[in-house]
Amino acid sequence: MSESNLLHFTFGSPQRFIAQARRTRDLWAGSYLLSWLCGRAMSALETQVPGVEFLMPDVTNDALYNQIHDPDDSIEPADAAAHLGSLPTRFSVILPDEADPGECGGCCQEAVDEAWMQVVDAVKGIVSNGKWEGTQEKIWQRQTEGFWRCHWVAGGDPALMDRRKRLGSPLPPGEPGLKCTVCGERQELSGEAKRPRDAGNWWKEIRASQEIHDLDLRPNERLCAICLVKRLFPKVAERAIGWRVPEFYPSTAYVAAIDWLNRTLDLADAHEPVEEALRRLIKAVPDRIVAREEARNWAPIRSIRAKLDRLPDDLRPIQAISGSVFFEEGLRSDDLELSDGDGAIQALKALQKAVERSSPGGEERSRATPFYAMLMMDGDGMGELFATHPLERQRELARALASFNQRVPEIVRSHDGWLIYAAGEDIFALLPVSRAIQCARAIRWAYRLALLENASFVPDALATISAAINFAHMNSALGTIVSDTHNSLLDGAAKDEAGRDAIACRIWKRGGPILTWAQPWDLCSSGRLAETAREIFARGGYSSGFFYKLEGLFRMHQGNGGSFDDPQLRDLLVAEYLANRELEEKACDPDTAIRYVDQLMALCRQWQREITKEGAAFFRPGGFSDSGALLVRFLHQKEV
Repeated sequence: MSESNLLHFTFGSPQRFIAQARRTRDLWAGSYLLSWLCGRAMSALETQVPGVEFLMPDVTNDALYNQIHDPDDSIEPADAAAHLGSLPTRFSVILPDEADPGECGGCCQEAVDEAWMQVVDAVKGIVSNGKWEGTQEKIWQRQTEGFWRCHWVAGGDPALMDRRKRLGSPLPPGEPGLKCTVCGERQELSGEAKRPRDAGNWWKEIRASQEIHDLDLRPNERLCAICLVKRLFPKVAERAIGWRVPEFYPSTAYVAAIDWLNRTLDLADAHEPVEEALRRLIKAVPDRIVAREEARNWAPIRSIRAKLDRLPDDLRPIQAISGSVFFEEGLRSDDLELSDGDGAIQALKALQKAVERSSPGGEERSRATPFYAMLMMDGDGMGELFATHPLERQRELARALASFNQRVPEIVRSHDGWLIYAAGEDIFALLPVSRAIQCARAIRWAYRLALLENASFVPDALATISAAINFAHMNSALGTIVSDTHNSLLDGAAKDEAGRDAIACRIWKRGGPILTWAQPWDLCSSGRLAETAREIFARGGYSSGFFYKLEGLFRMHQGNGGSFDDPQLRDLLVAEYLANRELEEKACDPDTAIRYVDQLMALCRQWQREITKEGAAFFRPGGFSDSGALLVRFLHQKEV
């Protein structure tokens, strides 16, 4: 076997498929289906081509691939390992000499098409009831059949797949009529309607199906076939893929409320008024929202489960309740369809008041923040590493990535997060605001350790991974946040602008992003620099008034085209710091001011990481931005 026997296979536009999501269930389903389809292609190749060797990914201990290739009928939804999208959307194999690469690529495409139609037919079975008219049937077939455009190339030239991707795929035909409320691209399924309200009766009948929960499809949702398949896949998984999957997933509102909920449960354990107010809130919400059948199949956030173990059993439903219940605007919305919305709002306000009275943090800690963290991470230049090393080294890289993937789930769980996928060098998770940077830092060290242990030939300057954290408002369009986090924040700010091995953070309000901060990991102390500044802000060492003056002062710095050099800017900031009357710290002496200003300047400096010809990293300084300071204030207040 040689590199001429290599076959590379990949999916077209996987990120687009995942990002077309309105709910966290859609996100999980899209990523899991892609991993499962990839596994089906690999399994078909292994079955039909004796002697084939998987080069990347290493599936030796991959729970999802093993379940696909050798199904275990006893698997339960709580078995988290097999319900994680752990297979990347691309793979490379070494074919035996007698194998025809074209036939092998075709074998993989056929396996993907067959597997996809299994899922499509299973979903159609619970929505059509055999009563669809010709219009719906035609839309369904047009949108689902031949949906996946996969690419494959043969040979050892690393540029082959890039050339194939540049050729593109045939564009799908334009879609007529009303568009899907999730993707906005394809026609919604009712077909005949010209206005949204005309489609209402057709979708009302779909929601009336005995197999579709009233929370599966909202009254204002009209989906295309593809988005409907993703939405309902968890309900038909057993008949579609052979095993059940969880049907309940934490919403963005629930993830946003995790910090507050943890604090509230701690107070409930020590203060009876908080416990009673929490109980009242649960009773104010209908049983269909509290006692979800799906909750039995879901492992809740670890810290919340641990706290509930110390509290009365009648408080346990709080772990699976809709996250909208923790926000007044959520209780006022039509999504929950509350019969006594005012009563639920009064119950929430009573709980917030009880928390305020029992908490040393006062009023600002009595309410849940409406922001959550979306974390994406991607190994830097992994494709280049595979392309520039011989086969044996590529095997070592694949083992390193497999080892890394097995460590990530525990890291995310320990930071109260929900892992959507960990495939190859790609990570995608949702976390509470307070734990996101810590989690990213821990994942980074796990990545570097996995390479050190399994592929030590990789130079330290190339054994790097970048991270993007979008602190997004829970009501921002989910698909937009996913696309922005991956394309603009990870690929753009962290990799292109900061130069890889970097972390980029963005705060996204309902109206859009308001600030972006990025720095190489090494220059922000692996993220600790922001956390240290947040601690100083929390104890009164910085003030909002001082932060508001930074933009004007930074604009006068030479790096931004102004007249001040670094020492002059520092002196001016120290003088402003000492003159600031909002500071709460009594020790406002010059030495303290200099130390705090130096830390703030380090956080606010813009840097570009570059690699020398010898393979060493160096950092090119730029100007200053107040985004670092405003990020610190947000991390403390969790509001903007």
